Amino acid sequence: MDLGPAFLATIDLLPEPMLLVSVEGSILAVNNALAQQLRLPRQSLINRRLIDLACDSSHTLGEYLQRCAHSGQLLLGTVRLRPASGEPLEYRAAGGAFRTPSQTASVGAVLLRLVPAADSGSAFIALNEKIHQLNGEIGRRQLIECALRKERETLQVTLSSIGDAVIVTDAEGYVTFLNGVAERLLDRRLAEAAGRPLVEIFRIVNEQTMRPAEDPVQNVLRTGLVVAMANDTVVVRPDGELLPIDHSAAPIRIDAEIRGVVLIFRDISARRQAEEALREAARRKDEFLATLAHELRNPLAPIRNAMQIMAVSQDDFVRTAEVRALIERQLKHMVRLIDDLMDVSRITQGRLELRQERVDLEAVIQIAVETSRPLLESKGQALRIECDLATVYVNADVTRLAQVFSNLLNNSAKYSPAGADIVITISCEGNQAIVSVTDTGVGIPPQTLGRIFDMFVQLDRPGTREGLGIGLTLVKRIVELHGGTVDAYSDGEGKGSTFRVCLAVARQAVSALAPAPPSTGPSSGGARARILVADDNRDAAQTLAMLLELEGHEVRTAYDGLEALQLAEPFRPQIMLLDIGMPHMDGYQTARRIREQPWGQSVLLVALTGWGQDQDRHQASEAGFDRHLIKPVDPCTLHGLIEPIIRR
Repeated sequence: MDLGPAFLATIDLLPEPMLLVSVEGSILAVNNALAQQLRLPRQSLINRRLIDLACDSSHTLGEYLQRCAHSGQLLLGTVRLRPASGEPLEYRAAGGAFRTPSQTASVGAVLLRLVPAADSGSAFIALNEKIHQLNGEIGRRQLIECALRKERETLQVTLSSIGDAVIVTDAEGYVTFLNGVAERLLDRRLAEAAGRPLVEIFRIVNEQTMRPAEDPVQNVLRTGLVVAMANDTVVVRPDGELLPIDHSAAPIRIDAEIRGVVLIFRDISARRQAEEALREAARRKDEFLATLAHELRNPLAPIRNAMQIMAVSQDDFVRTAEVRALIERQLKHMVRLIDDLMDVSRITQGRLELRQERVDLEAVIQIAVETSRPLLESKGQALRIECDLATVYVNADVTRLAQVFSNLLNNSAKYSPAGADIVITISCEGNQAIVSVTDTGVGIPPQTLGRIFDMFVQLDRPGTREGLGIGLTLVKRIVELHGGTVDAYSDGEGKGSTFRVCLAVARQAVSALAPAPPSTGPSSGGARARILVADDNRDAAQTLAMLLELEGHEVRTAYDGLEALQLAEPFRPQIMLLDIGMPHMDGYQTARRIREQPWGQSVLLVALTGWGQDQDRHQASEAGFDRHLIKPVDPCTLHGLIEPIIRR
């Protein structure tokens, strides 16, 4: 570096001690103020190493000079120079990281300011001997700077800990900070984004039109107002992926002046999916309600027609018998719909209880076949059961497992054409019993296969929408309650389907199932029972009373709980069939009042109701009921209750 006379004359005019030192630490020039303070000839200092004059020989001094020369920053440090008298002088630099030990007999701290020269190979060091008078001010300034630095660090830690994405810009809209969430969502690092305009890293468009959305930061800088979160806004990531967001921006004010903007946004993809799932559930619920109304009207129409036929064909006994059979079939269909709904409710609430025992799997399937036989025969479909194994036993609730296979058979029958073949295959794989139900029907589209067991899901094809869409849901839930699995397979539309149920094999074999007790019809003998029927539904009460009177019983009818009590006192019934939801006094209250009477201890109290949850049965038992029957009750079930009373 060329140090001409003009340069040396210029630095000699400065009152502050000053020297020019190379990056290697060699002194290139010294002004008179510094030579006088060190009490050394100026020429004797030229080309000497600065470290030779320093009281501390730490190598960090050289590193300190290099950082200063190359970074262009003010560095903080203390340099103690040794004057001719040997008494060290301490010089303090402002704004960096270099420090020497503070225990020294110095004349006071001096501000040492290192500024890079035009030539990157050297650096100025300005030493001000009068600055020791400003020690207190320097100390205060350093404390303030330290506090501000800690505050900035705390703020950055806080912003980095926020679950939402945070971007901070300056008053010109240039990025100064991104937290970790913003880095992840935008796929940008802070080092890459800092100093760039916001629009370069935060490109947002309208989700509907795909046109650029307004820059929220510029909006805040222009209006000075908080910008509320926008709708239908997506961020365009560097890879082109669209990320739906909600965002808001607010000004950063210092002394009423906007110094920047803080922008907060969040990924709402999960929320969008949840909202879409809710919309889909609502759509399926609406479809279910419409289908339920349709399914309930289906049996009601033939029942109404049958009643009209019976009215005009009273003497045609053959036709009357056919119509009665029709009514019975339709009623069974309605009861099955309602039972399925109740079962779904119980399973959803975790209240379905299994009564498991060791059972012959093939015998359970035969029960299911008998249940589904009317539907199969009505469509002329052939059913084949293939089982080359010895008897396979599983631990199961017979009724519920038969319901599983009956639902699968009904599903195959409904979605297969007339005359189609349906095959049930029983096999074993290791300790697993496998039952497959295969049909040659309409098949399952790939987009439906993955959710065929979901509630209310049905095949959405012309002529294939039947039932409520809950049968397969019941199948899956009941099989899982047995510790098994069920899967659906199909090669696509028109290629049939297979449902495969896997259950654990019971390791200990037992004897065959005990035969079910023979079903008995209504009593034909002359013995009679005294029965009181109470139901606020007059048609239900009167028709049940008529049925019982036709069987030869003595019957009284009441239409609320209070009337039932008044009639029972003189009548002294042996059996009382009580509805629960009656006015004036409900069935529970009526049962309790009856049990309080001496004559009421021996009465057989039967709750005849549409409420069938486990808690309803428990509540009926606590009120004093002996039995709990669900409407509509099977006449054979009633006969089974009445027969022991007659015999007794």
